[in-house]
Amino acid sequence: MTTEKNTTATDPEAQLADLVWDIKDAQGFITTAQLATLAQLDRLRPVLVRCGGGRFTAAAQDAAHFIGIIERDFARTRDDREAMHLSDYLRDVSLPATDRIFR
Repeated sequence: MTTEKNTTATDPEAQLADLVWDIKDAQGFITTAQLATLAQLDRLRPVLVRCGGGRFTAAAQDAAHFIGIIERDFARTRDDREAMHLSDYLRDVSLPATDRIFR
């Protein structure tokens, strides 16, 4: 893995290195666009998804699917105060502290 960012990356390996350095610069937090790119470049890389009621790790390729389920269920209960406490919401997505970029 490279130790500095390549601003003219065209090959997938260099693009992944640049993406991961951008994520590291944001203290590990991942935007929606970065998650989609990460899923294309390193589909099995674990990401940490934090919700209001807990957290879980998922492969980058699967995280958007699980986030969609959480957001869909939260939207369904938004107008129902009785059911709202049973739903969850997304807080953030990040690389876990054990990711190799933090070593």
